[in-house]
Amino acid sequence: MGINTQIRQTSLRNKVLIPFFAILIILGSAATIGTILIISGTLENTADERLQTFQHQIYSEIRALESKLIDQANHLEISYFVAQEGIEDSAHTHQNIRSLLQQILKGHEMTARLIAPDAAETFAEQPLNTLITLARSSGKPQFRFTDDIGPHQALTLIKPIIDDGDVEQFIFLQAPLNRAYLDKISDPLHLSVSLYDINGNFLVGSKKDYEYLPIDLETVSQVLKGKPVFISHDTVQKQRSVCYAIPLGTTDLLIVRLDMPLADITHIVSTLAIRSGLSILVAMLIGGLIYFRLISQILTPVQSILQATRAIGDGNLDHRIKQIPAGEFGELATGFNNMMQKLGKLYDEKVQSELELAKAHQEIEYKGILEEKNRTIEKTNRELTLHLKELSTLLHLNQEMASTLEVDVLFNRVIQALSELMKCNLVTLMLFDSADETLTVSHTLGIDKEVLTGIKFKVGEGVAGAAAESHQPIHSKNLEEDERYLNYKEKLPVKGSLLCLPLLAKGRLCGVLNLHHEKINGFNDDQVKLAQAIANQIAISIENSRLYELAKEQSVTDELTGLSNRRHFQDILQREVVHAQRFASSICLLMIDIDHFKRYNDKHGHLQGDVALKKVANSLLQNTRGIDLVARFGGEEFVVVLPKTSLTGARITAEKLREKILAESFAGEEASQPGGKLTISLGLAIYPDHSGEINELLNYADQALYQAKEEGRNRVVIWKDS
Repeated sequence: MGINTQIRQTSLRNKVLIPFFAILIILGSAATIGTILIISGTLENTADERLQTFQHQIYSEIRALESKLIDQANHLEISYFVAQEGIEDSAHTHQNIRSLLQQILKGHEMTARLIAPDAAETFAEQPLNTLITLARSSGKPQFRFTDDIGPHQALTLIKPIIDDGDVEQFIFLQAPLNRAYLDKISDPLHLSVSLYDINGNFLVGSKKDYEYLPIDLETVSQVLKGKPVFISHDTVQKQRSVCYAIPLGTTDLLIVRLDMPLADITHIVSTLAIRSGLSILVAMLIGGLIYFRLISQILTPVQSILQATRAIGDGNLDHRIKQIPAGEFGELATGFNNMMQKLGKLYDEKVQSELELAKAHQEIEYKGILEEKNRTIEKTNRELTLHLKELSTLLHLNQEMASTLEVDVLFNRVIQALSELMKCNLVTLMLFDSADETLTVSHTLGIDKEVLTGIKFKVGEGVAGAAAESHQPIHSKNLEEDERYLNYKEKLPVKGSLLCLPLLAKGRLCGVLNLHHEKINGFNDDQVKLAQAIANQIAISIENSRLYELAKEQSVTDELTGLSNRRHFQDILQREVVHAQRFASSICLLMIDIDHFKRYNDKHGHLQGDVALKKVANSLLQNTRGIDLVARFGGEEFVVVLPKTSLTGARITAEKLREKILAESFAGEEASQPGGKLTISLGLAIYPDHSGEINELLNYADQALYQAKEEGRNRVVIWKDS
């Protein structure tokens, strides 16, 4: 508020001049900085071009030194063979070679000697031994930069003298590659030259009192790829450097670094910056003076108009502008005077204007009332649209619930529709197990169900357990503040809000439906009521599906033993035959009968007989495979379908079942059964070897069972064509 007041109180002259000078200063500063940056970049590029030129010169110097060593080694090798011709005394030959070496190398600042092959291994210098070994194995000259062979750093050459495939001698040559040599080749170029090994470690430099730092690994990596690397150093004395590689022979490599000081460039940039700043300052002063004069001429008529405006504000309607300038301000002054003449006429029309204004206010008020009504109608339409959508969803859910009794299909459709209606990002359905009174995640939407596998909540545990215990919906508006929320046992931490809806069918708990919203307080009261109504419908559907599944299960299972009944057995056998025909596999069929079961019933009664039937059925079920089918065929007869089983495998299974029943203990068997044990007889037939027709196959298995009975019971008989 204070700043706005100060701006309003500032004179027009200041409002015009201050922004002008501010913009002028900003543009001048930007121009100066831009000029300095352009000049700096140009001079740095010039420094890089000079470094590239010097790079080639230094490269040529070192390669020339290498060539000199090669040439001298070749001369020495030729001289060796010439001197050896016709001289049988080996010692005299070596003396001649040494004299020749001194004469040849006298003017080249090189050192040389001949090394006998048998004496190579006696040298204490390990690098020299390594070079001799490489030269011997390759038969070619070997180069190295050495600082531990001889008194100075040098470029060392070892060349083998080979005669008839044997190494006669090794030529050892060294040319100085030390500080003095580097200073000699770099001083005319006003550079600092330094050498590094392939690990970036400093070897030798051209300056005596100079701190040479190792080269970092990233720079070494770029140099070893054959790319020169340019570096800028902002130390006490700015400089520009380039690093590049020079190969030595075929097995060694040196990294050369050239440093060029940028003191002259820095001085040039500073000078240009000062001159640019002074030039801009002078231009600003001259431009500001000219602009000030022009603004003063423009603002003089403005002051006259301002004075007239103040007079009118004080009530002096007779005031007029006397000095009318030319141009736009003259037109403004003339218009001002004309405006004052019309003020009297406007005053007379004031009453009429007020009447019209009152009428306009009434129209505006009426318009406001209409707009308010329209807003109310639009709100009502939106609410009706929302309710219509909710009713449509309810109708759709009811249709879905009525169209299927398959539990998985029903649950997936319901949670999908409910998620879209309630704008949920995550939905989980937990079913209630009355046996241990726990809630288990059954279906999910928005997350993989495998993440929540094995998670169970007791009634009263967590938010979902509390809803199940109270039989009332619970809306947790902020999960981060609700201590009851357990993050699905820490397997699914989520934020936002949670609506837990108990699923009740005739007062009986079926499960809990959990609706997650990513926002805090994501559900309003109307949504909670609607969700609970839908949850009640879901509970009824769950109960209907449960009853349907129970009826379906009872239609295919034997009521007493829990095994598949005869009808289900025939359906499965028909399906397995089709499968065996398609994949050319076999099916074995076991017909089983409990021996002397009538005696057991007569002796112990039918209730005890039912217990024995259940025990036999359970033993048969426990000792067969998951793909096998055990069914009660009728009375004390059972049948077992063994898909994908050979006759031998089926015989082993049948014997196993017979032995398991024989080993079981049945109440009262010693008093009623021959031999004191309850036993079974088994008949075996195989599809398609014995028959390709189902009824005939059943008949064959039954005949084999009859034969087992005839042969004394408690045995397995395979049907035979004979």
